[in-house]
Amino acid sequence: MEFVKAVEENFKLMVIEVTKQLEDTIKLLGAYSKQLAEKVRTRDDYIDTMKNIIENKNFSYVAGADKVDKKTLHNMWAVNTIVHNLENVADLAVNIADQAGYFTEFDYIKRYDYNEYLKKILDALALVPKALFSASINQALKICSAEFEIDALYAKDLKHIIEEMRFSRDAGNLVTSIFVLQCAERMGDSVLNIGEAIISLVMGERMKIRQFQALANTLSTDEEKQRISEFSLESVGETRSGSTIRKVYEPGRDQALSKWVVFKEGLTQKLAKEKENVELWEKISPGLPPKIFGYQANGRTASIILEYLSGRNMKDVAVNEKSAAVKEAMALVKETLDGVWTTTLKKQPAKAMYMEQLALRIGDVYRMHPDFMRRESRIGGLEVPSFEEMLKSALLIEKKLEAPFSIFIHGDFNIDNIIYNAEGKKVNFIDLHRSSYSDYVQDVSVFIVSNFRMPFFEASIRRKLNWIINDFYSFASAFAKKNNDTTFDARLAFGLIRSFVSSTRFEFNREFAKMMYLRSVYLTEKILAHGVRPWDEFSVQKDIFIY
Repeated sequence: MEFVKAVEENFKLMVIEVTKQLEDTIKLLGAYSKQLAEKVRTRDDYIDTMKNIIENKNFSYVAGADKVDKKTLHNMWAVNTIVHNLENVADLAVNIADQAGYFTEFDYIKRYDYNEYLKKILDALALVPKALFSASINQALKICSAEFEIDALYAKDLKHIIEEMRFSRDAGNLVTSIFVLQCAERMGDSVLNIGEAIISLVMGERMKIRQFQALANTLSTDEEKQRISEFSLESVGETRSGSTIRKVYEPGRDQALSKWVVFKEGLTQKLAKEKENVELWEKISPGLPPKIFGYQANGRTASIILEYLSGRNMKDVAVNEKSAAVKEAMALVKETLDGVWTTTLKKQPAKAMYMEQLALRIGDVYRMHPDFMRRESRIGGLEVPSFEEMLKSALLIEKKLEAPFSIFIHGDFNIDNIIYNAEGKKVNFIDLHRSSYSDYVQDVSVFIVSNFRMPFFEASIRRKLNWIINDFYSFASAFAKKNNDTTFDARLAFGLIRSFVSSTRFEFNREFAKMMYLRSVYLTEKILAHGVRPWDEFSVQKDIFIY
């Protein structure tokens, strides 16, 4: 907190001035005068200047330091966020002063308890310096609570005003009342941002109040809840489906009891499915998925706390380790999959419908790469269909294809969803919300393309990635032969089309994206040209997935 203390005096002065601004706004709404309205406008300029002074101290600190650590940068972000929102509260006070001048009957606003709004803001502001400089979670939560109370007040008053508008002829004063109360409600939003910035500062990671409450609610014991301010957070990432993922360090009573866990917060539908699938995976292969330490659903959103698995992401192993370590890791992946595939195999046909999956993603592909939208054309007497027409034709063919059996698959078997523990001689699977009984070729095609699409072009790394792809294909192909799956290659072609094309929607490297797209076009043309011949005669040439 050393840096934050450096701006303490300026910060406290700014809070005092914003407090005065609100107090004068309350007086103004109680008895309007042009002089008081002008005083509110004039003070706003002074508050802007104070905000600039604090921000300049921030930037000067960075410019003068040889090295600025992550914690200091995070503290600077928190202070800048808070002073920006303090300034916004002052700006909204000016908006109220301006709107108040439009009342034709000034006492009209007194029909609504505007004082209650602004007093809640004042009470929250009084907590800000202490919350910031003592890094108090409890004070920050009290600051945040003001916004929820103000939202409830505004919802009630807005409903009342809308009802009055149906019958009243005093539309001008009613509309002005809405604008005044809306400004007060927006002050509550700024106060919430201030509280969240302080929570983020204490936790060491940017965090919304919803996410903090989700973490607190998901903790399994009262002791953990009470010690939450001692936890350390570190972002792992945000999935493309919107879930927030954080690594959380929970200090124990002694070092031996301390542990890292993974905290995920997102849509209830997704996380409930992940919880269900983790429990299924644990029954199928004990120890393969992470343990669940807590789960909490709260309406539309939910949160889950999972075991932080020791080991390394397979993507990291593939890129940074020598070939011997890569081969050892892949041997464990194949051994694990062979056990799962054999154990869960059901004599029930399965259809993955890769073309239907691609249809859901193709719009995003075209938004990223509009030139991939190949139009229908004619070369001499030859008609060349559009790519979308080709995919529609492929869809009709795929409907006739099915896997001869079902297997419980990962569902999103990217290489970075595998954790390799060299010491324990084991692998773990993560991000399991898409697991289901389906065609195992989906996992095969996703794994192959997840290696191909990695943006590493050094010859030594590409050799390892190509080896992984070849090795995995040989393993999966052998499993297919052992289990009399004669259309493995045909279904793999459909899976590769889906994965190659859909991967381009995240790829900014134009040349690399086009390479994946053209491989999909080639495979689609090959499928369409196969005609009425039996699908057990179809084969995928290995060079299609080798870079």
